Formats: sequence, structure tokens, C-alpha cells
Amino acid sequence: MPRSVNELQMRHYSGYGGGDVPLEESKVHTLLLKINVKLRELASREEGQDIVEYALVFGLLCLGATAGTRFLATGLAGAYGNLSSTLGGYTG
Repeated sequence: MPRSVNELQMRHYSGYGGGDVPLEESKVHTLLLKINVKLRELASREEGQDIVEYALVFGLLCLGATAGTRFLATGLAGAYGNLSSTLGGYTG
């Protein structure tokens, strides 16, 4: 697998038989080959994967906390309701 623009150019232009490549076509192909090499480099990087994994874990924790808040709110409301009834019985 070619890793540089020069390797890709040599492979592509070898079909033209040497110096028969039109100048404008050469510029376009060089640009496309550079884009191809850059995209391959970006696809092979692993630097951003840690950040994505941490973001997914954080999102999962937030989802769990949001779901758990409803149960916590229900439990607290019941506890404060019982406390209110008990204290209301002592004062009334």
C-alpha cells in the first residue's frame, strides 16, 4: 500500500509511458492523490478514540443519573411526607 504522494504518482503515471502526462491533468491528479493520502492518514489515527470513549462513558453516567433522580425524588417525597405526618401528629 503506497504511503506517500510520490509513490502514488509513480504508480499512477507509470501507465502514461513517462513524460506524456498533460500539465493540467498532472495538477489535478496530484491534488487528488494528496487528498487520498491525507484521508488515509486520518483514518489510521487512534488519538481521538480515547476522548470519544470518555464522552460515551460520561453520557451513559449522565443517563443513569437522570433515570436515578426520578426514583430518588419519589423516595424523598415519600420520606418527607411521612415525617410531615408524624410531626403534624405531635403538634395537632
